[in-house]
Amino acid sequence: MDVKIFGNVYLRANEEGRIVPVYEHSQTLRAVPYDVPQIGFGNDNINNLRLWDVEIPEEYELDYPTIEARRRVQDITAILYPDNSSYKGKELRLIQEYFMTSAGLQTIIKSYLKQGRPLKDIHEKVSVHINDIHPAVAPAEFMRLLLDDYGLEWADA
Repeated sequence: MDVKIFGNVYLRANEEGRIVPVYEHSQTLRAVPYDVPQIGFGNDNINNLRLWDVEIPEEYELDYPTIEARRRVQDITAILYPDNSSYKGKELRLIQEYFMTSAGLQTIIKSYLKQGRPLKDIHEKVSVHINDIHPAVAPAEFMRLLLDDYGLEWADA
């Protein structure tokens, strides 16, 4: 799963006249899932806990030429609850929240599409529980994915 952070976005008309977003100067990171089975006590239930790691995609390696630049990327999944009393700490926390939320939502959408169902009907089969404020970007990111990445119209998304 690739997640883009930073950069700029603007809108323009494509060849068919549809308004589409154009992303530029962003950083692409790869979200790598690790699934950990959670076995229920006294029942036959096994749930899945998905944990995320971050990698620099091979095609973007040159965008991270220093050890410091690579360490900042690794901090996204290596530091739990960074100190947010500074700008850098607040920025890291926001990146973490967005990175994991986007990766999780992309997984949900891809899993749903594997079932052969139309994406515009995802609301009939999928619900997303937002626990606490950390994934508060989920509704906006879910809409962004449906609109920008999958081409749904606003009313269908």
